[in-house]
Amino acid sequence: MKKQLNKKLSDKEAMALAIEEAQKGLGFVSPNPPVGCVLLNKNREFLSSGFYSHYGAIHAEIRALNKIKDKKLLEKAHLFVTLEPCFHFGQNPPCVNSLIKYPWASLTYGTEDPNPKTNRKSIKKLKSKGFKVKKTIFFEKKLQRLYEAFALNMKEKRAFFALKTASSLDGVTAFSHGESQWITNRESRDLAHKLRADFSAILIGVNTFLQDNPRLNCRRKAKKNITNKVIVLDPSGKSFSLIERSHLARVRPMKDIYIVSQRKPKTKYPFQLIHLSDYPFNLKELSYILYNKNISSVLVEGGAETLSQFLEQKQAQRLYCFINPCLLGGKRGQYWTESLNIRGLSSKKQLKSVEILYLNEDLFVTGLVF
Repeated sequence: MKKQLNKKLSDKEAMALAIEEAQKGLGFVSPNPPVGCVLLNKNREFLSSGFYSHYGAIHAEIRALNKIKDKKLLEKAHLFVTLEPCFHFGQNPPCVNSLIKYPWASLTYGTEDPNPKTNRKSIKKLKSKGFKVKKTIFFEKKLQRLYEAFALNMKEKRAFFALKTASSLDGVTAFSHGESQWITNRESRDLAHKLRADFSAILIGVNTFLQDNPRLNCRRKAKKNITNKVIVLDPSGKSFSLIERSHLARVRPMKDIYIVSQRKPKTKYPFQLIHLSDYPFNLKELSYILYNKNISSVLVEGGAETLSQFLEQKQAQRLYCFINPCLLGGKRGQYWTESLNIRGLSSKKQLKSVEILYLNEDLFVTGLVF
C-alpha cells in the first residue's frame, strides 16, 4: 500500500500498512519480533509510519512518533500497531511509558505480546490512563504467521522450525543421479529466497552439503545485507575438513556456521560445534540449544531423511511446499517423504491454517503441521 500524507485510511487499510511496515524488519530484528506502526490524525488521515528496523533499534511506535515534528497533530490521533507496545526494559525503555505522554485517542493492536514481561500489561495500563484500546478484527492469519515463531520462543524458550520443499506434482525433489535444478520456476525460487531472509538460520543435512555444496544465502536486493546463519546436521563429522572451502563459508563468516555432530574434531576448528551424543539427533533438545544461541527460527531445507526426522519427532511447526505441475516418477525420482513412516490415515500429518498461492504455473502451499 502506498503511503500518502493526509490520505484518509480505514482501520483495515491502516492495519494492512502496519503489517507491511513490520515485514520490513524480518531477518534483521531476531531474536526480537518485527513490529510496524501507523499513525492517523483525528480525522483518520495518514500522519506517519515506523517499523522496528534492526536488533537494538528504536521501536516502531517511537520511530513513527519521532517523525511528527508538530506534536499538536497527535491530538486525538489514532495508533495502529501490529504488536502490543512493550511494557518492560530491554535495549529500549518501555514504549508504553512514552506513549502515555502524548494526547492521542485510540490504539488498535494486532495481537498481544506473548512475552510474559509485557503480555496484556501495556493494554491494561493504556486503558487505565483513559486511552481507547482494541484488538483488530482483520488479518488474523497474517498476524499469526508474523508472530508464530516469537510466540513459540516466549512460550517454550526454543527455536521455531519450518520445513521447505520444492518438488514435482508427485513429490519428487531430485533424481537418483542427483539432478534437481530446477524443478520449480523462477517465481517460486524468488519467494524461497525471501523465506530464507525471514529466518534466523537455514538447516541442511550433511548429504545436501556434500552433494550440492550450496550457498544458502538470500539473493534478493531488498535483503542483500542479510547473511543467514547455517546449521549442518552431520553425525559422523564428514564436513569438518571441507567446511572452510565450501560455498557456505564464501558468503558468511565461519562464526555463523554451526555443525551438529556426534563427533568432535581432533584439531582446532573455526566453526561452531554443537555436540549431541545420540543419533538420530534429539531435535527438541537442539531447538533449546539453538534458542540459547539467539537462533529463534530455522528454515529446514534438507533432503528426505532430514525433513522426515523433523516430522517423525513432531518438531516441524510449519511446512512450505513449492510444487511444479509435472511428473518425474518413482523409478529414478527421490520423494521428499520417502523416509517418513506413517502407518495409516489415522496417523497422517495434517496441515492447518492452510494458504495456497499460484506462482505462475507453480503452486505454493503452506500451513501449520499437526
